Amino acid sequence: MSKDIPVKNIVSVFSLPEAKTEFESPSQNTMIMIVNLSLESLGDFETIPDEVKKLRNIVSNETKSNNNLTVLVGGPGGLFADLIKVFQSIDGLLLTVTVVLVLVLLLIIYKSPVTALLPLIVVGIVFQVSQGIIAWIDQSTGDFLKVNGQSIGIMTVVLFGSGTDYCLFISSRFKEELAKTKDKHEAMKKTMIGVGGAVTSAGFTIIVASSILLLCILKSYQSLGPVIGIAVFLMLIAALTLVPSLMCIMGRFSFFPVNYNKKFKLITSIIFPFYAVIAIFQILYHYIYAKHKKNVNKNNEGQYAIIAKWVINKPITTLIITCSILLTMFTGLINAKPTYDQLASLPNNADSVKSFELLREGFNPGELAPVEVYVD
Repeated sequence: MSKDIPVKNIVSVFSLPEAKTEFESPSQNTMIMIVNLSLESLGDFETIPDEVKKLRNIVSNETKSNNNLTVLVGGPGGLFADLIKVFQSIDGLLLTVTVVLVLVLLLIIYKSPVTALLPLIVVGIVFQVSQGIIAWIDQSTGDFLKVNGQSIGIMTVVLFGSGTDYCLFISSRFKEELAKTKDKHEAMKKTMIGVGGAVTSAGFTIIVASSILLLCILKSYQSLGPVIGIAVFLMLIAALTLVPSLMCIMGRFSFFPVNYNKKFKLITSIIFPFYAVIAIFQILYHYIYAKHKKNVNKNNEGQYAIIAKWVINKPITTLIITCSILLTMFTGLINAKPTYDQLASLPNNADSVKSFELLREGFNPGELAPVEVYVD
């Protein structure tokens, strides 16, 4: 064993031959070795994953020449190391997938790179500021707020989802107001009067709902409430101040090249082939559907205005359709069975999962961790 790893002792069939039945499986094809690490030498509990990684590297190097032998480092230390590894990797993956997904959806919906990038830039700024504030609170409050990778991962998704939503509220209304008035400042003023209340109420709804998590006993869930609340609160401030300011400065350029002439659209399609694809779909839509549409929209209303009128004119029908969809989705919870097994949250190729499967195959149920009942 390497001197770099603070091993306190190793308990196995070699050190305790009399306990052979406890360390060897009945089929004699599986054996347990308990490696106890010295916590005093480690100094910090969070360094255990690094020590487990070193141990796994040593085991891998020593056994790679023997194809008939499988040695895995599992147990509590291995499980802890794998959980840390998964949560550390999930942050970057979640952030990348979220950004790409939001960007693609915004490009498809608004067909403008400016409108698509603006929410991502603002949310990205808020994300960095939120992480700094949350880290400062974590270090300053002791045990009050213990932030882990799970909290940051969930915060990332919530922040990008809500932040993009708030930005779209403003950009959609701003686009409508620009069609009515040439003054961008007046258009933004009317925009914020119209959607400011909706954005604020939406933000505080999430903040209040997430604050309920403070009542949880489990620390990982308890810290999730303030983490989400802080991030959404900062996003709300940015949505009511930074986003309107940026859009007001850019004016109609916020929706480039949608509101520009054919020359600009052609240049954009050449530079960005993505817009050429969108243009093809728009042409097909025009000739297949819009051109042959019987009821022409004489008032030049937007699609959301048409939907809003339909909802207002047929509230009962809307209620029935909406409730039917929600109830259909709710049926998925009937047979849902939550699991509290930490191994179930790990990938199947993790050492801790594979080692547990080997032990479960080799030993009878209850042999590894028997339930002991003491009667006084």
